Amino acid sequence: MTFKPTVTGTVNELLTVTDDSGNAGTTQTVTLTGLGTAPAAAVSPTTLSFSGQLVGTTSAAKNVALKSTGTGPLQVASVVATAPFSETNNCGGSLTPASSCTIQISFTPVAPGPVSGTLTIADNAGTQTVTLTGKGIAPVTLSIGTLNFGKVKVGAISSAKTVTLTNHEKASLSFSNIATSTGFAIAKDTCGTSIAAGAKCAVGVTFSPTATGAATGTLTFTDDAGNSPQIVSLKGSGY
Repeated sequence: MTFKPTVTGTVNELLTVTDDSGNAGTTQTVTLTGLGTAPAAAVSPTTLSFSGQLVGTTSAAKNVALKSTGTGPLQVASVVATAPFSETNNCGGSLTPASSCTIQISFTPVAPGPVSGTLTIADNAGTQTVTLTGKGIAPVTLSIGTLNFGKVKVGAISSAKTVTLTNHEKASLSFSNIATSTGFAIAKDTCGTSIAAGAKCAVGVTFSPTATGAATGTLTFTDDAGNSPQIVSLKGSGY
């Protein structure tokens, strides 16, 4: 005899044998009992978010739990996280009903800005997915990308506009040069030659047009960060 259930739960049937032996009557029966099981799975959480992570560094791992919620064993075939997320797990082999395993997810951004990905688990219950999100942070960031001085009288000096630089690295940041294009000038500089890990500094810039019409330039920070130089666009108009 073999058993191939089509439903979950207990199944009771009879095996009936009809013959002409006579010693036990014309019909003999055997009671057949089996239990139909089915795998099922659940993941928790279904979304995982990483706060800002410095580009090129790896976050602390966050856990995802995979639980066998069915009545039969859960066979895990694969666990895959899309880059720049990565995973390690102890989900190999078979999970008995009500047991669980852990998947550890890490985030290693390769560029600044938001990024999303997916953790995909394939098993004999189907496919389970977890949405992954994170944000990469550049080693050094600026508070603004453009300074607009508007209209300034030729020969006059505008009021200063300030740019704040933040060092997100875990080491001090050294500057080799902080400079502006002609027509613009640095009026204040708290950056000096270096700032500490996690520190901020500010540079104030003024505009002094030498001719009428539009003028453009740059404020450039040159340092030992991986995203050096950091550049702010400058613009104004002389009248």
